[in-house]
Amino acid sequence: MDLGPLYRDGELDIVNSSNTPATLTLTGPIYITGDTLIGKTGKDFTLDLNGQTLFVASNSSDPQRALWIGGKCTIEGPGVIVAIGDIYFEPNIEAGMTDPIFIMSVSGQTLLQPGGDFYGSIAGSVEVDLQPGTSLNYPDDEGWYENLNFLVGIKELVYSIASWTVSTLTL
Repeated sequence: MDLGPLYRDGELDIVNSSNTPATLTLTGPIYITGDTLIGKTGKDFTLDLNGQTLFVASNSSDPQRALWIGGKCTIEGPGVIVAIGDIYFEPNIEAGMTDPIFIMSVSGQTLLQPGGDFYGSIAGSVEVDLQPGTSLNYPDDEGWYENLNFLVGIKELVYSIASWTVSTLTL
């Protein structure tokens, strides 16, 4: 099934309610104003970002999440995932391993707990937490972001890291 462009004023749940394997391919940007659950329940399915942007304007934070991508969903890139509030990203297998994914929480925290390695880039305002046992692989190829359907003018903006801490928990 193809989806997009789409504007949803309110909450959105995306699940596979069929007994057959399914793929949802984004064909335009998706803009949602409310909390969004993708693949948290139902049957397994694949979400192909197809170079598009999934933007969730909700500013929900802990314990509620603006965007929750659950274990019933497999994510394929390239693509962009942005939420104003917290993002909980736990797709059922490696994410973005064919093409990179950019994930960003504008004013919340981003918690990554994919079922395998993550290939792409992550940004967050408050905190980015990569769960133990998962590796983050940054794209080697320069300009990988150029064909993404992202915010106009973003390539001309310059950002910097104000402060950062990398920590590991040793038991």
